Amino acid sequence: MSIEIKYTDNGTGVIFYGKGRVTGKEIIEANFEVFASKEKAMKYKYGIVDFSGVDELTITDSEMDIIVNQNKEAAEITPGGVIAAIGAKDDVFGIGQMWKAYVAAINWETFVFRSRDRAEEWVKEMVKTKFGIDVTFL
Repeated sequence: MSIEIKYTDNGTGVIFYGKGRVTGKEIIEANFEVFASKEKAMKYKYGIVDFSGVDELTITDSEMDIIVNQNKEAAEITPGGVIAAIGAKDDVFGIGQMWKAYVAAINWETFVFRSRDRAEEWVKEMVKTKFGIDVTFL
């Protein structure tokens, strides 16, 4: 799989690292893994989808529907979560913007960035404001 998952800040954060070619199927599988344990997922406050190293992102319409539905279900477990997506390449950034529009109605704070530094700044600020937690990404 070209997505690596890292749990941070004592289980309050999840970072998805994508590299090379990433497919919608891989994102769906990664989401299943991250939300396999409801008990564990209830601790999540933030997520970063770091696709700055993705060269090609291929998601069909039906896969996007599944991903959005996964996110809606996840938002019920993690209300108010802070999610930053990163896409350096234009097409990856554009797909991130489409995803953001699709999940706009759910109870998450979302934003799409072109750089990891800016995404981390935003996540730190949002998590501190919403939950009173200092994020270290460790």
